[in-house]
Amino acid sequence: MKIHSFKKRFTAKFGSNLFKFIFNIVTLGIIPRELGPESYGDFGYLTHFFNKTMKFLKFGVPTAYFVKLSKNLEDRNFIGFYQLFILFLIIFLFALIGLIKITGIDYIVFPDQKYSLVIAAALLSIFMYLVDFMRSTNDSFGLTVNFETAAIISNFIRASLVFLLFFLNLITIESVFLLNYFALAYLIIYGARILNKNKIYFLRYFNFSKLNLVSYLKEIYIFSHPLFINGLVIFIAVMFDRWLLQYYYGSIEQGYFTLGWQISGTLILIVSPVSTLLLRDMSISFKKGDLTTIKKYFLRSTNLLYSFIAFFAVFIFVNSEFIAIMIGGMRYINASLVIGVMALYAMHQIYSLQVSNILLVKESTNILRNVTLLTILPGLLLTIYLVAPKTLYGLELGAEGLALKTLIVQFFAVNAYLWIVSNYLKISFIKNIIYQVSIPILFFILVQFSQFLLFLFFTERGINFFLLSGFVYTIATAISLYFFPRVFGISQIDFDNGKLRINELSKKYFFKKV
Repeated sequence: MKIHSFKKRFTAKFGSNLFKFIFNIVTLGIIPRELGPESYGDFGYLTHFFNKTMKFLKFGVPTAYFVKLSKNLEDRNFIGFYQLFILFLIIFLFALIGLIKITGIDYIVFPDQKYSLVIAAALLSIFMYLVDFMRSTNDSFGLTVNFETAAIISNFIRASLVFLLFFLNLITIESVFLLNYFALAYLIIYGARILNKNKIYFLRYFNFSKLNLVSYLKEIYIFSHPLFINGLVIFIAVMFDRWLLQYYYGSIEQGYFTLGWQISGTLILIVSPVSTLLLRDMSISFKKGDLTTIKKYFLRSTNLLYSFIAFFAVFIFVNSEFIAIMIGGMRYINASLVIGVMALYAMHQIYSLQVSNILLVKESTNILRNVTLLTILPGLLLTIYLVAPKTLYGLELGAEGLALKTLIVQFFAVNAYLWIVSNYLKISFIKNIIYQVSIPILFFILVQFSQFLLFLFFTERGINFFLLSGFVYTIATAISLYFFPRVFGISQIDFDNGKLRINELSKKYFFKKV
């Protein structure tokens, strides 16, 4: 079995998610536009419900699985334990759905939803979980390149099916579920094939002694029980948020929030897997007691990833109304503020991923739990105040209020984690706070500058104005990056090496001697 270098794994992860980003952008306007705010809201509510339910039922075990397997690749029986856990979780999920139906509370849990769509959403969450299992196992063994190549094909299949159904006028909630099943099933099968090819026969490890089972349960409990409490609290808070929105405002406002959430997720997906790679290598460094390398990983990656997402997030925030109309038509114009705020949420999510990595590597999962417990009550009160109707003393802001609440709570929670991590790594907490605020302001200035220049030639905003402003904004950012690379999280040495590499490639491919 050949373990690829970090550089190759990083390139594969980044490339795979860049393609996914492009595919999502290309198809983003089709599904919301074709389904409409109401049906898209139903889809968003159900998929979000089961994604969060699955995340809660995992009890933090997937994280423990990845961290511990990365540290000890020789313990293949751990794979078997995790498979048994997955089987138990799937059975429990469908038992829970049955219980909700039998007790007659489905009209409360799933307001105005078809039961067939409830089952479809549950099945989709299982497919996604199996993909995560394959991805985590391949990443743990350093087989990232092959799996991410398959992920590119999977996303291409999904995008192709979206276009096919669009041209055949067959886009419905049911068909959207089916095309996702097909793309994810391909990735699950191919992920298993990669493991088998590298003599990691995961089905072989399904049988092991009771002693091992007890041992694994103890090990997982120590690592994961704080994550279970953390997951439970987050589950309650998030489901309350979405339920409150659905109950008082219905599927249309839910559709607005779903669109904002989807755009936010599209932004994050480019860099979030990179954070997973860092978690693997940080785990190995921690096992060796190499705190210097962990600190280097954190410092070099955090500012770079944050500024990268901020570049897109601020542009979306400024142009949120046009983007809402462009994606979904005039029916989604009221989603513009939601889109803008959730773009900023995606930007700040980078810090959440990075500080969580450090705490997971240290196996300080109790800190994740404690901060969540401290923020849960203020978060719930803020939801009621911003989202609830005036009869409940709320501001009645609907989806906009929920987006604002999501951003505010994350900012304070993440910086609580950051303060702890800063003390551990012996880095400046204040500098990180300043960076979080100053970088978005810098990009905001660059966006406004680019649009100010274009107002000299355009009397109204349109697609041409939007595209040209994006182009001018990119050029302005590139110039700023050239003169001030450290501002964007790039060291002068890395920047100089990058310029040399670009020059070499230019000479090789564009300026060949005849």
